[in-house]
Amino acid sequence: MRIPIYIFLTSLLFLCLGVGPSRQDSVPFSTDVAEQLLNYAYAAYCPQNQLQNWTCQWCKDGFYPVAFPYDRRTNTFGYVGVNMTDRTIVVSFRGTQSNSLRNWVIDLFYLHGTVTYKNLTGVEVHKGFYDAYLRLRDQVLYSVQDLAKTYPQYGLVVTGHSLGAALGTLCALDLVTAGLEFPGGVTVINFGDPRVGNAAFAQLFNRWIPNAFRMVNAKDIVPHLPLMSMGFHHVANEIWEHLDEYQTCDNSGEDPLCSDSLRVTLSIFDHLHYMGQYENCDPVAKMADQLLQPQDRQLEETLSHMIFVSKDLDRAREQGKYSVKLGQNHS
Repeated sequence: MRIPIYIFLTSLLFLCLGVGPSRQDSVPFSTDVAEQLLNYAYAAYCPQNQLQNWTCQWCKDGFYPVAFPYDRRTNTFGYVGVNMTDRTIVVSFRGTQSNSLRNWVIDLFYLHGTVTYKNLTGVEVHKGFYDAYLRLRDQVLYSVQDLAKTYPQYGLVVTGHSLGAALGTLCALDLVTAGLEFPGGVTVINFGDPRVGNAAFAQLFNRWIPNAFRMVNAKDIVPHLPLMSMGFHHVANEIWEHLDEYQTCDNSGEDPLCSDSLRVTLSIFDHLHYMGQYENCDPVAKMADQLLQPQDRQLEETLSHMIFVSKDLDRAREQGKYSVKLGQNHS
């Protein structure tokens, strides 16, 4: 298989900087590991004082937080710490908070500007996601570098849910191409990840981080956004949680037999319920379906219809029935 020129030049650039693609072999998906990382991802929604004391409902034994990256302007937040039992350095990012989730989903559909990733020709990422990550980057990088010096044999774990998953995707690639070494391996498991960049970015990510999984719960609407017709493409490897099982999808990032196959109304509810757990830091909170309003159902139906129309046009273009300009027949 021929390697696209932008991937070759990117790899050459990083090699010149003294780093190269991970030699770590990919490993099979593990529900036990996924549940552990889901706890890390959900914990990021909890108040910082609970995280500092590691007393939240998702806070399990063995982990010690050391830093809490935060940016006031974008209201993005995460935490960095170490699990001495598992010998891992952990980075987790908070997702979109529930009081702004609906507006964020709408923005994912309509606001889809991109920027070039690290000045690499042809490699594009979502401008909003990248700007948000860059505002946390120095805080994250400093903390991880410090921990990597203290625990030089440990692995790296990166996770997040929703917006936090997008930040986790960008962070993981940034850390492994920054010259840091993690002899214990690099593991990325994200939940409800929107598309972060174009196909060139996805190929770059997949090349550097083979041990990465992107979980999609049933009819979760967020992984279908931003649209492929806008130039976006998922990173690998999708794990589709549906029908009480976890389906391992192909490594294309856009397996037509997994969540991309859906032709039913997509769901905000499913976005909030990964692995049967409701994303909420209040142990006595009502179930998310009780919080969803009628307008949420209407939003789901409207966006689902538009997503499916876009997918149909994408498939028609791939089959040569339409030109690059949507809706124009070849003549």
